[in-house]
Amino acid sequence: MIACFLFWSLKVTPVHSSFVGMYAFRTYLPAQSFPQSLSAWMLSHFVGRAGKLNKMSTEVNVCDIDPEVKERAKILRFRKAKNTAALVLKIDPARLLVIVDEEHEDISIDDLREELPAHQPRYVLYSYVLKHDDGRVSYPFCFIFISPQGCKPEQQVMYAGSKLSLVKEVEATKVFELRSVEEMTEEWLLEKLKFFR
Repeated sequence: MIACFLFWSLKVTPVHSSFVGMYAFRTYLPAQSFPQSLSAWMLSHFVGRAGKLNKMSTEVNVCDIDPEVKERAKILRFRKAKNTAALVLKIDPARLLVIVDEEHEDISIDDLREELPAHQPRYVLYSYVLKHDDGRVSYPFCFIFISPQGCKPEQQVMYAGSKLSLVKEVEATKVFELRSVEEMTEEWLLEKLKFFR
């Protein structure tokens, strides 16, 4: 089954085959059987065929991160305001760069959901106001990766391949993933945050 899927994946156009082929290996092989060195080699081999992407040779990282993203994420993480705030990030495919898409102040997660595209991946950094049962109030800094079903395979791979380096760069510890924008509700977030109390 794996071989058939890979054969099909590599019959697409050169750029698509680079991303989809890598996606097939990363998805269908168990993580423990896919060491970092092999992962880096596979990414270099497949993505190198796409011409503009051959700069990646040693790390499993598809896109660079705009310095503005790092600056705005740091401001969001250390903000002193007592309300919610969000930073929405996207990938510029022409530059292979993670950039700021939108910023929101004092926005509920339900209102934020309405601002997100339904069929395109996004990264969301969200500073939430969490009220505990004992009266305490905390402000968890959440990283939410949304990769909707039905979006282009190369988009999925670009976003998934850049996620870990972005999480590390913004120093997020509460990291969540969704396959649909509609799933991003306050009830969902509260359930996820129970593991960090």
